[in-house]
Amino acid sequence: MERSKEEKYRLFAAARVRGASNKEAAIEAGYSKKTASAAGARLAKQPEVQALMTAMAQNTPTNPAAKAETPAPTEAAPAIPPARARAVFNGETVELDGQTYTLSDPKDLLTLHMLGVIALSKQQQESAKALLPFAHGKIGDQGKKGAEAEAARQVVQNSLFAPMPPPPDKQNSLFSAVTH
Repeated sequence: MERSKEEKYRLFAAARVRGASNKEAAIEAGYSKKTASAAGARLAKQPEVQALMTAMAQNTPTNPAAKAETPAPTEAAPAIPPARARAVFNGETVELDGQTYTLSDPKDLLTLHMLGVIALSKQQQESAKALLPFAHGKIGDQGKKGAEAEAARQVVQNSLFAPMPPPPDKQNSLFSAVTH
């Protein structure tokens, strides 16, 4: 049994209002599964179908099952006070959550600024960033080759293949024995 065009429009619009995709709605309206995607896209653009969908959406009462699915508000977790309120200022130092920060250290200054404990101007931030390499050296200052050579020296010193100590200087030892 072939459905009329108006009936297909109505079925398509009803499925779309329920939340079906264009393809699913076209299949429900009676279009072939092979052409449902194209038919659904075409139907969604038609003014008659759009008007039906608008009218159905306005006439559809809100779904009581959907309201029941929304979670009830739970008790909110206790609010953690901001870092500024938790910080204890002691002259040049700031204690925050068991950690002590020094206001003269650029790394600590930037950390406190990041946590919102202190406010730094843009110029102060740039200055602290410029001072970081001088106050806190880079981890690999000696370079990759130097670190590899030092690691190899350590391995050799503590192994079976360590070099033997140099032989005693016989010439100087003989000379010192003759003079004494």
